[in-house]
Amino acid sequence: MKKIFSVILILFSIATFAQISINNSGNPPDTNAILDLQSNNKGILIPRIDLDSSTITNALGLTQKGMMVYNTNGNYDNGAGFYYWSGFKWLPLTNYSFANNIMDYDSNSYATVKINNKVWMAENLRTTHAPDGTLLDAISYWGNYDSDTLEEIYGRLYDWPTIMQNDSSSNSNPSGVQGICPDGWHLPSKAEFEELVNAVGGDSLGGGPLKEFGTYHWNLPNLGGSNLSGFNALPAGLVMHSPGTYYHGMYLGEYAYFWSCTANDTTNERFSIALYYDYKGVWEVYNYNALYFSVRCVKD
Repeated sequence: MKKIFSVILILFSIATFAQISINNSGNPPDTNAILDLQSNNKGILIPRIDLDSSTITNALGLTQKGMMVYNTNGNYDNGAGFYYWSGFKWLPLTNYSFANNIMDYDSNSYATVKINNKVWMAENLRTTHAPDGTLLDAISYWGNYDSDTLEEIYGRLYDWPTIMQNDSSSNSNPSGVQGICPDGWHLPSKAEFEELVNAVGGDSLGGGPLKEFGTYHWNLPNLGGSNLSGFNALPAGLVMHSPGTYYHGMYLGEYAYFWSCTANDTTNERFSIALYYDYKGVWEVYNYNALYFSVRCVKD
């Protein structure tokens, strides 16, 4: 009996305190790691599963939160790649993709994300040319900052006539308005933005899943900011024009505004959505041409 008790005690101690190192050098595990894999010529393979057909895909919450697999089905959600179980659905480990081949006239390429049934740019537009190569008027777009590095992060801000490129207003879904977007892409309409917002939680909660996580770019507290959608909205702020004067640096770090291609003919205002650092939801607002906002395009 004493011997059995001793064995049980040893096993319990191993289960409670053991750290594991897997390598071919005999090195002990890192003191901060429960599992330390060391190799300079081999990788690690996690389970490879077709999430569209596997029984591991379920809506019952039976799979443990944080479980990760490699999805082999290129037609599932965001395509093949690493996914984790959030507690209610399988989410791509990274929602971003460069597989949709979006490049503007300036040769800027953009990450994309599939949300619901549409592929959106996951970065703000930063082109200085129309799709046909025409150089934009220097006062039709601005950065809200004096830094090329920040323009790479936040994109550029555009007035509404510039993004439309003489196209007519539309509230169709899809809008059918290319505007300033690269070939094969279009400006989102009010209807498309509302579809996006409804897909991620609605007006009262949808801002969080759309905003970049954390406070590296967003000011504290960035309420709700989780970026669960992968839209990765950044607080580029806005530029405002009043006769003879342009006001830069407005609300950088605080607000993100995105133009649509939908106008209100009665008030001569244009529809946009706004995300705030201190609000979990989404504001749907109409604004005048005197403001310069960020732009996201949607795949045709």
